[in-house]
Amino acid sequence: MKVTMMDAALKYAEANIPVIPLHWICEDGSCSCKKGQQCDSKGKHPLYTGWYKNSTADMEQIKKWWTKTPNANIGIPTGEKSGWLVLDVDDGGDETLSALESTYGNLPDTVTAVTGRGGRHYIFKYPEGRSIPNKTKFASGFDIRSNGGLIVVSPSVHISGNRYEWIKDHSLFDRTPAEAPEWLLKLMERVEVLLTPFEGSSIAAEIKEGSRNSTLTSLAGTMRVRGMTEESIYAALLAENNARCNPPLDEAEIKKIYSLGFQRVSSL
Repeated sequence: MKVTMMDAALKYAEANIPVIPLHWICEDGSCSCKKGQQCDSKGKHPLYTGWYKNSTADMEQIKKWWTKTPNANIGIPTGEKSGWLVLDVDDGGDETLSALESTYGNLPDTVTAVTGRGGRHYIFKYPEGRSIPNKTKFASGFDIRSNGGLIVVSPSVHISGNRYEWIKDHSLFDRTPAEAPEWLLKLMERVEVLLTPFEGSSIAAEIKEGSRNSTLTSLAGTMRVRGMTEESIYAALLAENNARCNPPLDEAEIKKIYSLGFQRVSSL
């Protein structure tokens, strides 16, 4: 039997997870909101204002919402409202995550979903007493969903036609969110975006063979002077290497450059 959006929303509520109805994708591929085809967040934004405060696990309210708009996608608020802190990995974020995990260790097994465009939502327990903002591209391919944010959840439909899905044995019905590792929380807490010293790297001039090491070493030193953390510097160097170096250096070389960046600063 096909699970309706209302059924799914009620199941989240039974697990005491607050939900909110979102706009949905119409048959012609437009968003159900007034902007239609011009919407730049098709099927991903709330139907109602005040949605963060009004998101709820109240069954009667959920039935009213989805009776009125049965096709509405399902959103779950992040941050203190749900107790969730979400790492959204997309657009090359797999490489960033792989590099960080090789340095700091793997992310713990936690509640995990596949997004409509094939990315990942890693859901961690919201850390009380920490100041973690919502932030896009705080590292290459990484977004944070925290207080005031939301994620779209299964079985919602993406503009691609794909559905958001929980990974087998990793849904919120299978396990509880793990605590985020300290290195990830420190990255998330940074005021600067990782690419601050050289923002817009995708349109910045490429770094040609012969000047790759010197340019990246200089950038590492600059980031250290600006007070960026070791984790931030390493992730940013990897991102710049992938985005601008032609051809990119291998990771062992980036580690050497990263160390040199620290030596340069300590000798000043």
